[in-house]
Amino acid sequence: MSEIVTCDCDKFQPMELSSDALMERIKQTPRFLKRLEIVAEHDRRKNKLLKCESCGQNWQLATAWSWGDREYLFEIPEIDRSEWLEEQFQKPDELIVYSASLEDYFDRNDFTITNAECRKEDCSELAIKYTVFCRDHHVESLQKSRVLPIPPVGRQLPYCSK
Repeated sequence: MSEIVTCDCDKFQPMELSSDALMERIKQTPRFLKRLEIVAEHDRRKNKLLKCESCGQNWQLATAWSWGDREYLFEIPEIDRSEWLEEQFQKPDELIVYSASLEDYFDRNDFTITNAECRKEDCSELAIKYTVFCRDHHVESLQKSRVLPIPPVGRQLPYCSK
């Protein structure tokens, strides 16, 4: 009689975007990784697409550079192998760093709304103090000039939407 293998994927819910949650996931990953099958690998980004043989849940294995280049798993939606190879999901560790840098910028700056309209074409928002753009277009212009970081590359995770 063969042994029925059950998974514990349900214990690894979508990861909260915080340093503490990431550290906890880094600690849990080696034990959980043993139960998953590698479906695809992306050499340049060091990501792997994995699948639970028992429940079919997809996972992405990534490395967290700011946390000592340590590996961690995060849940991803169903995706075809070729689509995943073309574009992986945004890494939560990069989203944490990105959010923290924007938060720091917003904490240090005045975003008082003025009576002037944003000068970005087709934008009806009001400009913020000390610029000709609304807040979103001001941030976008700073990202284009590399004053602020650009969002992490990849597909957006459903549980990490704006």
